[in-house]
Amino acid sequence: MLRRVGALIARLEVDEAELFRDLVAVVRSRFRADRVTLVLAEPESTEVLVIDGDRLGKGERLQVAHVPADESPFTPVIRGKRSLLVSNRSELDPLSSAARYLKAEGSKSAVAVPLIASRAAIGALALSCDVALAYQTGDVPTLELLGTLMGTVVENVRLFARVSNARRETQAVFDHFDEPIAVVDPAGRVIRVNRAMRDVVGGDYTDILGRPCTDVLAGTELRGGGCAHEPVIRTGKASVREIVRDDGVVLEVRIAPLETRDGKVEKVVHVVRNLTQDRAAASEATRLRAALDEVRDGVLFVANDGLIRVANVGMARLLGVLMGSLSGRPLADLLRELGDEDGAARAACIGGADADLEGWEGTVSIESSAFDYTVRPIESEDRLEGLVAVFRAGDLVMGEPT
Repeated sequence: MLRRVGALIARLEVDEAELFRDLVAVVRSRFRADRVTLVLAEPESTEVLVIDGDRLGKGERLQVAHVPADESPFTPVIRGKRSLLVSNRSELDPLSSAARYLKAEGSKSAVAVPLIASRAAIGALALSCDVALAYQTGDVPTLELLGTLMGTVVENVRLFARVSNARRETQAVFDHFDEPIAVVDPAGRVIRVNRAMRDVVGGDYTDILGRPCTDVLAGTELRGGGCAHEPVIRTGKASVREIVRDDGVVLEVRIAPLETRDGKVEKVVHVVRNLTQDRAAASEATRLRAALDEVRDGVLFVANDGLIRVANVGMARLLGVLMGSLSGRPLADLLRELGDEDGAARAACIGGADADLEGWEGTVSIESSAFDYTVRPIESEDRLEGLVAVFRAGDLVMGEPT
């Protein structure tokens, strides 16, 4: 019997109805019982949960009755952590809680023992029988040991359920982050990922967990050699590494340690950013800038907030300034400085409700010379992304920017 209960203690992920059904079967394998009742005390509650062992048919859902604790005949057993033995109903005070229980059951004898977990009574196990003297004093120690083991079983299952719920809640929060995140153990195995990481590497959670981080993230070795988590575990300092996958995807991996209370690095967190598009955009921007610098005319790219983001060499030469001095400057201020108040007023409206999405043409004065310019919008799906302004150099002989 005790071996069967020991097996139940080891089973954590189990349906409660199945658990109590097995517990009742264990009790009935050793003791005669017309009825087996499990009573569980709810923490910080004025009620107890009464589970009828006879209503635990296979496949049925758990049937629980909520009874006020003061009305339960087993409350003295739970609160006092003291067993109750009734060998003959006729010997009882008719007003006692045990007598009321037996009268309601139509039984002649009963025994109840507390369910003990972590030295606290969390409930009671009650057996009743329609035969007088069905339970003897010698049965109580065995039932009390069984009650302690049962209490351990119930507490383990409840703790596991709470931990499982906490893990599910943590995973739900984890999945909320847009950045791909993985938690890796000291051996380099992935033990947790969020949904964004799963989308990056492909596959289900079960296909990812337990695999080496280099296999999951890269499929190839990291640039610089070795696994990214090893120096973080060794030094306790965060680091950044770069991965180039077999399919050409470039990933930046930021690795940070997760320390225990004593400062030991227990796990590491990998936060991943896909650099592929950024690198492609940067490469394209470099090619575009090189092409613009071959253009004789002055060219400005203006963001939808009205600020100059890019100026080519031709524009810097036209104005006789360094290219860097134009970046971040409002186009409206530049046009006003060059004597075009009408153009400055239009540029001041960029990004607002009164923005001129058709563009405009104008003339500015640079060192007493007049230069025509054209501003055209850059649109995407009817939304203003920015503008390009071209200042025609004409036959001006230009020197190097100062």
